[in-house]
Amino acid sequence: MAPSITPLNLGSSDSPADHWLVIDRRTGAIHAAEVAEARQLVSQPSGRQRCGTISQEEFAILFDRIRQDFESQPMPTAEAVMESLREQHRIVREMVSWLDATPQAQRARDRMRRLAEGDRRREGGR
Repeated sequence: MAPSITPLNLGSSDSPADHWLVIDRRTGAIHAAEVAEARQLVSQPSGRQRCGTISQEEFAILFDRIRQDFESQPMPTAEAVMESLREQHRIVREMVSWLDATPQAQRARDRMRRLAEGDRRREGGR
């Protein structure tokens, strides 16, 4: 399960979740759903309710299952982390280059140049 939820943002103390884990209490199936969809599932009328709250014991079992799945995954090596960082930096450089080539960027550079030239003229006039 852990590999399938790793790319999902389930939230943290620093940021809200984009996805929730939704548990079907009848079948025990666990699904990841976008927050809006999960809210809709949770708020269904009780006759058709597919999910809801779970007990502390059920949560502990679920959490233990997720923890075991997570721990069964190999930790990345330092080289794998560094390679991932290099790839991220490469992607950011490509994005910045692409953004710099847009007409909006050229207009912004022109405006900044005109502002700087105006400042220099005002300073020279004093």
